[in-house]
Amino acid sequence: MKTFLEFYQELSERQIQYNNNANYGQIVFFAGGSGSGKGFSTSNFIDSNKFKISDVDKLKKQMSRLPSLKAKYPEIEKLNLRNSEDVGKLHAIAKAEKLPERQLNALISGMQYPETLPNILFDITMRDLDQVNEYVPKLISLGYKAENIHITWVLTDYSVAVVRNRNRERVVPDDIMLKTHTGAALTIGKILQTKLPHSINGSVTIILNNPEEVTYYDRSDNSENELQLVKDFKYITVKKSKRPFVGVAEIDSEVRNTLYRWVKSNAPVNKNIEKMFS
Repeated sequence: MKTFLEFYQELSERQIQYNNNANYGQIVFFAGGSGSGKGFSTSNFIDSNKFKISDVDKLKKQMSRLPSLKAKYPEIEKLNLRNSEDVGKLHAIAKAEKLPERQLNALISGMQYPETLPNILFDITMRDLDQVNEYVPKLISLGYKAENIHITWVLTDYSVAVVRNRNRERVVPDDIMLKTHTGAALTIGKILQTKLPHSINGSVTIILNNPEEVTYYDRSDNSENELQLVKDFKYITVKKSKRPFVGVAEIDSEVRNTLYRWVKSNAPVNKNIEKMFS
């Protein structure tokens, strides 16, 4: 039986680590379409305990309990999050009230010392770069460094994500599902075709988050812990922090071919997506 130290070390080796698992100063834009399993990936594929999590979707679930919003939007208490139209209404309210910006301000309030800036993970769809381009200048002004700002894309079989969406508490409309998955793939493809957004020089990682690609420790290997722990999963780091940017055409051919197969097999059918990763 493995000792706890050996077991912990093996777990850590399979985690995605941002600048050697730094305790401070890291920003991660964790991207992926609705239902892609970003929450599962955050909990199992990185050391999430070191991050403050900015997740607007979770905030939306709490909106009906906020007195100020209930007073301004009385209808919010009657919205059914399993009804796609009601979800759309909730999204519109969140946007009108600038909840993402307010959540960021709450995370960074009271920051005084650049050397102890907290790690923050932004759980976003990244169907475009608007949110990234909006946040990065503010983060840089606070003292975060370009080499510590990373992008991780959670790629999931679109058909699997659709099923997950229909069975969860908050159902995203079908057209939004398609837009978020297509948009995330196009955004990452555009980055690999051209370059990273301004003031970002961290790592770029792509996770393949399908159930059949994740393996777990047997309970016999993990007798002291009742939780099912991930033993292995698939991911590709296409750019390391501080390293020069390399476009998709210059990536190692084996890595490029693997990435192309992943995208073709899992992203929504779209000629532009396929062309970007070929």
